[in-house]
Amino acid sequence: QKQGNNVEAMKCYKNAAKIYQTKLGRNDPTVATTLVCIGSLHYIEKDIDGAMGYYTEALRLNRAAYGTSHPDVIPTMKSIALIQSKKRNFDRAIEIFTEVRNIKCGEVGKIHPEVASAHKRIGNVHYQRGDLASAQKEYRQALSIYEQTLGKEHQSTTSSRAIVEKIGEELGQKELAQITSVGSLFKQ
Repeated sequence: QKQGNNVEAMKCYKNAAKIYQTKLGRNDPTVATTLVCIGSLHYIEKDIDGAMGYYTEALRLNRAAYGTSHPDVIPTMKSIALIQSKKRNFDRAIEIFTEVRNIKCGEVGKIHPEVASAHKRIGNVHYQRGDLASAQKEYRQALSIYEQTLGKEHQSTTSSRAIVEKIGEELGQKELAQITSVGSLFKQ
């Protein structure tokens, strides 16, 4: 049933995109909004390459309409970065999430919960790639911002603290394993 609803929704969104392109012009940002919806349906259906194509075109249209540092480009950039991360293109994902963070800093300042969320996204990608030290650095930055803006007991703060502690434990275990394996070399 769900699959059928997505197919029908896809048809409707594609039809809407054609109407918007005809009435408003191919480069109107309204077209971009519809393309994001189509991309999201592709993503839901696990067609990340199809989603990427629609997100990329939507980003191009939004940047042409609003500029490269406008807040309206951020949601599409985050979607593209998530796909890059899923495809294990970690450097590209970090690059995009860093750009999102920088846009947010320009919009709301460096000490804001949305900037903290951007640090967490960057930390997530570092964690996925196995770079625990860089992940912990980004999570620590998020934690600091959350504590300053939301307080020490807010859910975002406590969950970030738990992640920082978990990564700290993993880093400690990794260092211990390395020391143990080096130590075993001397016993031979």
